[in-house]
Amino acid sequence: MKVYKCFTSDFQDLEKKIKRITKKLDKNSLKWSFEILGESVEEVRVIDYVNRDNIPSWQFSPKDCGTVVVDVTSYTFEMESLKLGEYEVLAVIEHNAVEGSNENIIHVIKENASVPLEYRTVKSHCHHCNSDRKRNKTVLLINVENEIIQVGSTCIKEYTGIDGLSIIGNYQDIHNICIEEPAMDYDNFSKQSKYLKTIDYLTNCLNLINSEGYKKEETKNGAWDLTKKSGKNEKYEALAQEVINYFQNREFKEYETFQNNIKLYLSNEYTKKNGIVAYAYESYKKEIEKDLKKAKENEGKKDSNFVGSIKEKIQTELTYMNSYSFDTEWGTSYIHKFLDQNGNIFVWKSSNSVRADQGEVVKIKGTIKDHAEYAGAKQTILTRCKIAWRDLKD
Repeated sequence: MKVYKCFTSDFQDLEKKIKRITKKLDKNSLKWSFEILGESVEEVRVIDYVNRDNIPSWQFSPKDCGTVVVDVTSYTFEMESLKLGEYEVLAVIEHNAVEGSNENIIHVIKENASVPLEYRTVKSHCHHCNSDRKRNKTVLLINVENEIIQVGSTCIKEYTGIDGLSIIGNYQDIHNICIEEPAMDYDNFSKQSKYLKTIDYLTNCLNLINSEGYKKEETKNGAWDLTKKSGKNEKYEALAQEVINYFQNREFKEYETFQNNIKLYLSNEYTKKNGIVAYAYESYKKEIEKDLKKAKENEGKKDSNFVGSIKEKIQTELTYMNSYSFDTEWGTSYIHKFLDQNGNIFVWKSSNSVRADQGEVVKIKGTIKDHAEYAGAKQTILTRCKIAWRDLKD
């Protein structure tokens, strides 16, 4: 099954044409199928026809402007072979279509068929009325012996017994709008949504952020203009790829909507001018910072083990980490956190504050009350503690 393509901006008009034609096909009980496959972003060729009005068509040579990346809609369209009685319709020949040229335009109607080369320059002869008068169109028919017969368009009904001219026109219209590889007229270029390679755009975002800092609209628009003018900034290509790889390989939680949006945009090869892509590096730095913080927190969790036995009295040197307090009906309570030299966590719940600075080494006497886990970390819980002495770290 052939896949055809149309610029997404033009597809609504194309679909209307297809529906008008298929209504006529239905009236003649001709089978067809039409399916929209979806949208994609693709490179298409741009042809410039500027100044064509003042040049004869046989002398005019349109300018190839290269390619541009735009939205494209893909679709399929199939219909049964067109038959008029005993005859299949092979093609429609359009004579005198190109001024100053003796070559014909051939519109193939029979699916996957080829037309002999001789019909490229054949005269507008009709085998039915056997006349060579000047005609704009003739139709090539194939009989059951696979012989090709050329018939004038106005003789179709008399030759086949079927008024098939309008039916042939419907088939010809379908073939005219089923184009496998569209080339964009330069005049139509401004209507299309433009895309650039995501990594190229991101390199210029990094360039502007490095030189001027992140400035929402300025970064988004300025990087777009730089990319259109000069392409990617090779200096920042490796870093841009690092940012893309980070988001593509990272699994974010469902509630991390913004990070998932960045991941989605950076996973596409092409992008429109996009504020989320422009901000991706700023978000990347924040995510890296969170990762480092989490790794540091987990470092202690991995090393922490239970110490001693429950109800055992201990006297040891610990490093004071932090405290937090909360109010109860009996007054203020404190939870103090300590680490020993092996990274084991000790927690002392008390109504007394600790007069120590973070990082200080203190000597504690107390009793092991319990062994418990909190946020995945093993903790030795102390009670009835006294700080015997303390000594600041160097």
